[in-house]
Amino acid sequence: MPGDFALKHFTIERDRRALLPYLREAKRRQPALELFASPWSPPTWLKTPPICNGGRLRDDRRHLDAYARYLLKFCQAYAAEGLPIAQLHVQNEPVSAQTFSSCLINGEEFRRFIGQHLGPVFEKAGCDTALWIGTINGPETDHRKFSSGFNDMVFPVLEDARTSRHVKGVSYQWAGKYAVWRTRLAYREHAWYVADLLHHYLTQGCDGYVYWNMVLEPGGASTWGWKQNSLFTVDPATRQLTTNPEYHVLRHYSAFVRRGDRRLNCSRRTRARRRRRSRTLARPSPRPVAQNAPSALSAAPGRIVRSPPRG
Repeated sequence: MPGDFALKHFTIERDRRALLPYLREAKRRQPALELFASPWSPPTWLKTPPICNGGRLRDDRRHLDAYARYLLKFCQAYAAEGLPIAQLHVQNEPVSAQTFSSCLINGEEFRRFIGQHLGPVFEKAGCDTALWIGTINGPETDHRKFSSGFNDMVFPVLEDARTSRHVKGVSYQWAGKYAVWRTRLAYREHAWYVADLLHHYLTQGCDGYVYWNMVLEPGGASTWGWKQNSLFTVDPATRQLTTNPEYHVLRHYSAFVRRGDRRLNCSRRTRARRRRRSRTLARPSPRPVAQNAPSALSAAPGRIVRSPPRG
């Protein structure tokens, strides 16, 4: 509600009706399931102009503080329902003003909002939800490429000590127009495209992978006319469930890769190299997570190994 800086009218009642039953059933089937959230748009009264599709956060202390408390109340409300949010990815697709819910945020705005408002608010409340930069849908290949690269979006946050102490990681998705172009070229063999992308992200040091759509109607056309893929489709008329090829790609990886596993680089090129045990260790600092970027089981120079149990 406009001007509700005290957030007296905050509610997740709509989520209780439409979303929480779905999440509870998922948790029943997989108790170890962790949830993350990434908002498409802040409430319109916190934006300029006050619209859903586009705009930016109002860049003043009163509005930024209200939005930080709004996100905190969201995480607290879900935790009270027994569905804690493990990660909050502060803004979904921050370089795109869409014809649907969206909000533009640049690296400097991320830095100020997280470092001066969101981080301190979560820290003071003792909220366990980890804060992530993202999910960043760039760099783009049009005019936005000059404002969506690493130095523009991520560097200002991670190089600021006041802000980076609150940041657990960086998340990327879709990678801009070229990713859409590649998807359209591979549309009929999208499972291979998904498998190839999955392989690419995991071999480049990503710690996790999220597929965007779990279930759609046949055809998967969005409200803005873009056909999308999903792990399952359900025909509304017949209620027939169809398992799509992408499901089997993700199921294959999920069956063998466990939390805590590490990928080791191996080489057999020379006898000297065989004597050496070279390994690739993960750096402890914010790691990227690939979102909605599928990929394949190719013969990469590496394998997944189990981490030893900790005493």
